Amino acid sequence: MSRCLGASPGVRPRSNLYLGGLVEVFLDQAGDQRQVCELQINPANDVLDIIFLCTGTPAHDRQLITDLTLANRDVWALRERDWPGLKSAAAPWKVDGAVVGWIVDVAMPAQPTLRRLGRTTYADGLALRVNLLRYDWFPGPDEAPVLLSLDCARVLQGNPHRSPAALGTFVLVDRLAVK
Repeated sequence: MSRCLGASPGVRPRSNLYLGGLVEVFLDQAGDQRQVCELQINPANDVLDIIFLCTGTPAHDRQLITDLTLANRDVWALRERDWPGLKSAAAPWKVDGAVVGWIVDVAMPAQPTLRRLGRTTYADGLALRVNLLRYDWFPGPDEAPVLLSLDCARVLQGNPHRSPAALGTFVLVDRLAVK
């Protein structure tokens, strides 16, 4: 079994889960780069939720990376936030009885998730700015850890919170309407 399949030793909730294998969700509900929510979930189902608040006017370069002066002065990372009603479940992923990885299911209740939009329910056609991310760490040639970062959007590798302008767009579809 590869080292990336298990939980990171010594990692606790509210700590730096990104130092081990994890899944992350970045969400900018309003799409204006002023409030970005980040969820980190590791294979042990430890959860860290962070909210990034930009108190200045969002600005980025041609690569869609937030201006460093702005980031250092006007972007605040708040780890104290708790996402009311958030549920997650991490479990080994098995194929033919053999563990080949792990999977995470996440349920984000509409009311706290969409609060900034003034909404309490998800709706067909609702567009949200999102990035889904998977981090795995593998031993490199000299046994030093090497990061494999898999993003669904063109964000800054290793620092996706620094590029909220690059988040992708997910458009919600009523599952009952899909045939």
